[in-house]
Amino acid sequence: MVENRLAACVNILPPVESIYRWEDKVQTERETVFIAKTTEGRFGALKDLILANHRYTNPCIVALPVEQGAESFLQWVRNETTLTGTAGH
Repeated sequence: MVENRLAACVNILPPVESIYRWEDKVQTERETVFIAKTTEGRFGALKDLILANHRYTNPCIVALPVEQGAESFLQWVRNETTLTGTAGH
């Protein structure tokens, strides 16, 4: 994701225990959650990459709106998710 500039940064969180209903059964499984910081324009390609490589039929992929943030950080995300991104984290 980062190497392909689909995300500026990916945070991988420790495994969590998830309880959910799937195929009419309650399931319990350890899962790893990650947060990928990207732009609205790169979200579609990032989503496609995850769907093509995830072992789940229906993985949780959601986009949260960024209403505010440090402009220098937001600019860094924009820079790093373009093909001509610049370093400087």
